[in-house]
Amino acid sequence: MINIAVTGACGKMGGLIIENVLRSKDMELMAAIDVTNIGKDIGEVMRTGKLGVPVTDANDIENILKKSKPDVLIDFTIAQAAVKKCDRMCQEQGQSGRGDYRFLKRAKIHNGSGNI
Repeated sequence: MINIAVTGACGKMGGLIIENVLRSKDMELMAAIDVTNIGKDIGEVMRTGKLGVPVTDANDIENILKKSKPDVLIDFTIAQAAVKKCDRMCQEQGQSGRGDYRFLKRAKIHNGSGNI
């Protein structure tokens, strides 16, 4: 089973990603992360019925990822926000950033699993 977290979960594309995760037999939604609808069940936000996964605050993403321990984080937030986050992660890993993220394949992100 592949444990999934989705950022931008309450948006149109985030919702489509979650629908596909829910249909998959080998994936499980561990966290729905956004800046809206915090505390509401993501299934109710998507109008698919309660899923038991609350929308959590994107401003607390590091703690959310530590608690939910996803194998994969799918980021469907605003593109500029993702680039800013990757640039910060590049700098933390001793890389220059500026859009070259090949090193992330080797990085141990948040939970130390090496998965992105």
